[in-house]
Amino acid sequence: MKKILFILFALTLCFFAVNLRQPKVAASASIHGELVSTTTEVYDDGSYLVTEYYVDKENSNTRSNEYSVTHTKAANYYSASDKLLWTFRLYGTFSIVEGVSCVATSSSYDDILESSQWHFSNGNSYCSGNQVFGSGTFKHKLLGITTKTINVEIHIECDTYGNKVE
Repeated sequence: MKKILFILFALTLCFFAVNLRQPKVAASASIHGELVSTTTEVYDDGSYLVTEYYVDKENSNTRSNEYSVTHTKAANYYSASDKLLWTFRLYGTFSIVEGVSCVATSSSYDDILESSQWHFSNGNSYCSGNQVFGSGTFKHKLLGITTKTINVEIHIECDTYGNKVE
């Protein structure tokens, strides 16, 4: 009986150890809104970062010039062989009085790892005036040694009409 309990305990421990090392999957939040821009930055090794910008206007009162809008900026990192390795998404919600004011009311971020060799740390997001800022560090580790580090810093700015500011 003790052997059976020991084997069940060992199997349970192995199960949890394997699941803890699994990367987060992209099933978290899907992006809502209209894609308004895309940029690509290519690195020396052929890998590249695709940044997508989405705007979702949530006009809660159609008779009013007051509404909220959510902007999302997603940084998607791909290998030179076009495999998605990780994503960093920054979300910003803004309170708009059309043509008068825009205030960032909330910020958050998601980090989505598609490869167990990449690790995320130092995630942060915050609001300031009509802007939202987010950052984090992605590290590629091979046999416990960091072989590549990418620091992501994203900024979202919204105007008094709920539009993206360049």
